[in-house]
Amino acid sequence: MGDTNFFAGVVQILEAPKQHYINSSFTVTVARAAIPLKYGKIQLIHLNFWGFLSKNSYKRNDYILVEGYLSLRDELPRSIFRPASKQVTITALKVRPFFLYLNYDFRHV
Repeated sequence: MGDTNFFAGVVQILEAPKQHYINSSFTVTVARAAIPLKYGKIQLIHLNFWGFLSKNSYKRNDYILVEGYLSLRDELPRSIFRPASKQVTITALKVRPFFLYLNYDFRHV
């Protein structure tokens, strides 16, 4: 395991979420997402949705408001020349859609 913290923020889903079935009635949805940071930078993360949260139909390029636990886990090294890095994973407790008005001009407000 690693360090665990609470996270609340807006993320953008980067690829189509994939559902995995634990048994016939329990599902886990996994998706890659990005947290927008200052100056146009992003932080790539992995989202895990368990149980009834995995029933939502989010798709690529959706923005969602996520509350959950943030974990830092060690990735397996891909080669002997590259050291192991940290993988950021958020296990969602609450998820809400987040709407942006991209074509709105805020200079005339």
